[in-house]
Amino acid sequence: MMLPKAENAEEITKVAALGKPVYPIIESAKGIVNMLEIAQVSGVARLSFGALDLGVDLNMDEGTEGSAFLLNQMRAQMVVNSHVAGIEAPLDGVYPDFKNLQGLQTSMQFAKSMGFAGALCIHPSQVDVIHKVFEPSEKEITWAQGVLAKAQETGLAAFSYEGKMVDMPVLAKAKQILRHVK
Repeated sequence: MMLPKAENAEEITKVAALGKPVYPIIESAKGIVNMLEIAQVSGVARLSFGALDLGVDLNMDEGTEGSAFLLNQMRAQMVVNSHVAGIEAPLDGVYPDFKNLQGLQTSMQFAKSMGFAGALCIHPSQVDVIHKVFEPSEKEITWAQGVLAKAQETGLAAFSYEGKMVDMPVLAKAKQILRHVK
């Protein structure tokens, strides 16, 4: 269940009691301040970001360098708090210019690079773009398969693959990529 204007753990607990996964949308200053507490409520599947409403709540000038800076700070908090709470990576907010699919793609690539796992949509035309960005590419899949094959072949915890060092965090990344392959 998507829960807009999520601001505290108590309201999330009430919704989670219905037995369905909860996706709180963090879109206010109160929600930002209470984000870890919200993320730790049993039944929360992942957090979602409501950048547009947060911008209004904080009186930001939309589309400016300052607002982008502050929103990206909140995005970073969302990724970190989700990880600390042990829930799935968060969903980024909507991209309101639904006719600008190139802009959407650029925005989603940025969100993915920050650790987001997807995004909310406001128009059906956005679904394919978002899926394409967040699915592992053929290059990523090939790399991950190669790294894991070499690890199995060598039996070592650290080795070189394609001229780069591979150790436990790199192996974990390779496994993470392949977990998301359909």
